[in-house]
Amino acid sequence: MSDQTEKADVASLNGPASFDFISSEDLRKSLESDYSELTKAILANMWKSACILAGSIAEAVLMDYIVVTGKCKAEVEDLAVSGIGLQKLIDAAIGVDVVACEQLPDAGWEFTQLVSKGAVARKSGESSGLRTAYAMSLAVVDFRNFIHPGRELRLKEHVDEGLALAARAFVLRLCSDLSKESAVRYPYRAEDIMDKAQRDANARTILETMLSKTRPTEITQLLDSVAPDAFQEECRRPDETLERISAYPYDYDSEESEGYEDMRAAAELSRKADAQVYRIAFDWGTAAQKRAGLHAIACLLTAATSATAVKVETELLQMADLEYASDEDRSLIIGDVLDRVCSVNAEQDLLESVSGIGAWIAPERASEFTRALLNQSFQPQIEEVTRQAAFWLLKNEYRNMVPETQANVLLTATKYHDHIVNHSQYEGDVNAIENLINDWEVAAES
Repeated sequence: MSDQTEKADVASLNGPASFDFISSEDLRKSLESDYSELTKAILANMWKSACILAGSIAEAVLMDYIVVTGKCKAEVEDLAVSGIGLQKLIDAAIGVDVVACEQLPDAGWEFTQLVSKGAVARKSGESSGLRTAYAMSLAVVDFRNFIHPGRELRLKEHVDEGLALAARAFVLRLCSDLSKESAVRYPYRAEDIMDKAQRDANARTILETMLSKTRPTEITQLLDSVAPDAFQEECRRPDETLERISAYPYDYDSEESEGYEDMRAAAELSRKADAQVYRIAFDWGTAAQKRAGLHAIACLLTAATSATAVKVETELLQMADLEYASDEDRSLIIGDVLDRVCSVNAEQDLLESVSGIGAWIAPERASEFTRALLNQSFQPQIEEVTRQAAFWLLKNEYRNMVPETQANVLLTATKYHDHIVNHSQYEGDVNAIENLINDWEVAAES
């Protein structure tokens, strides 16, 4: 066989396979690699290896489909460990169709429920209304006994080319059918969600409904790239335009310069729509998807300007999110938020948006946090709304802190009180700090 002919055969064997319906990017890449090995095995006349690979691929795609599309209570790992076999997986996948119009149990479907419902549907022959059931029943009828990666197949001595090609054909048919079914169940892409939010930012219920019909990999993309990247772009656009106008004023006529405010307002609306999509997707997402979204925020903060970073922390991020972050990302995000909260120019929006940060403040940063907020609370040159935001943030976050952090906050506030007694011209400031300390002490005793 010439190199050119072999390449053509490889392309022919590989071409039709599609794993775009797989929920995990890592699993999708692994299956693509396995399918490539299956192709090579057939070209090398390694029939038994080809059948084993085909069985492994078939089981993996069925497990992913059942758990994700069928909202099965079990995890993929649980199904893989149990060694349940291809036939039960096929019946469970058929069962996914059967239960499509039934009320989903709170915890999801039991795998055995899906198997039972699918087996009944398959045996009844009444499959015209079951897209997956009809296609898979036809495909599996002749091949279900030999497409299996386990011991029985390994002990067979006679596995020929016909069986290997049939196994590959079954995998192709199975993937094609599951891909089509997944497209019916998950018609929306990340870009569709973003477009809807830009056109109708108030349609939260519709956005949530669209997310429920969006493939998990697309939700991951929304959180780890699509929404954060769009948000960052809308933060940059007004600043970059203003810089160009300022640097090259003669290149812009008066009408273009006057239109800057309209453009800035439009960018702000667009940015807020991007933030809404991120927040809805985050609330909807799995723990792994939330982790990916928080990693995107950590990356944004690393590259952002100061103004953009504040917008990220006030519009995209909520402190309660941080339980899902990796240790590295959580440390970076908390550190950056505290740096901005403790800065002399912290603004009201930031101070009001970081509710819950107390739970994440390490004892060694407690004194800095306390001094900064007390300074902001009692500096007359600071706007009243910002002073109030600083005071209430400190007061309310005390209860969220671990005991060691609380002790450092209380000690710092007491020292600040002693200092202000001798230096403040306002008795009200002294009384406010005394009341604050008393409230904390009472809370500690209760």
